[in-house]
Amino acid sequence: LYFNHNDLHLRFTLDTETKEAYVGTGEVYYIEGSDIPRYADALYCSIYEEPNYEEWWKNLVIPQTVECVGEGLQVDGDSWVNVNDLFTVVGLKNGAFWNTTIATISLPITVTEIPPHTFRFCYGLKHVELNNCITSIGESAFRDCRYLEHIELSDELLYIGEAAFADCWKLESISIPSKVQEIANDAFSWCTSLTSVTIEDGEVDLHCGYSWIRSMSHDDNYDMEARGIFGDCPID
Repeated sequence: LYFNHNDLHLRFTLDTETKEAYVGTGEVYYIEGSDIPRYADALYCSIYEEPNYEEWWKNLVIPQTVECVGEGLQVDGDSWVNVNDLFTVVGLKNGAFWNTTIATISLPITVTEIPPHTFRFCYGLKHVELNNCITSIGESAFRDCRYLEHIELSDELLYIGEAAFADCWKLESISIPSKVQEIANDAFSWCTSLTSVTIEDGEVDLHCGYSWIRSMSHDDNYDMEARGIFGDCPID
């Protein structure tokens, strides 16, 4: 079921059996003449219909629950049902905020993963603090956030996906939490301002060139083998 929340200007996907909600639809579409996939993001109100849309969208707070009261919701594109219920927001759909003007975002503790492409091309995104329930950051989740200056990773983070932070040109430093077990290929590649990487106590498997080649602990020196993770980064 798709639910357009009028107060939040967000589109949710609902599961009426589990009473769970996901932000966005995760649908992929293509622009005519292009083979680059685009994601149907969570936004549904038009900038031309909402004069304050730009300001509202920049500082977004995702609630822990959303309530549907007598809503007529679409099912499978052609049928409708009425729903009166409270849903817990447990996740985001792939590409939920692809190419939007978000500057800051707050996620509820019920969200534990950042799916692929969630914030890709969010050029206005500068500062991110992930709640301590986030355990996974998917492929290209923050890729091309070119003005992202600071991100505070979750202490419970276990996995950083392929190219998760690639092409974040303004990112100068990153601290990898001690519980991280895997960092995939190109996770921080082409971050051309990244000079400082701190790996907290613990050991991290680096997935470079699609093969496991070494482990890095917090006191290791960076060498060419780590460049599959930090490609073209001017790390000191």
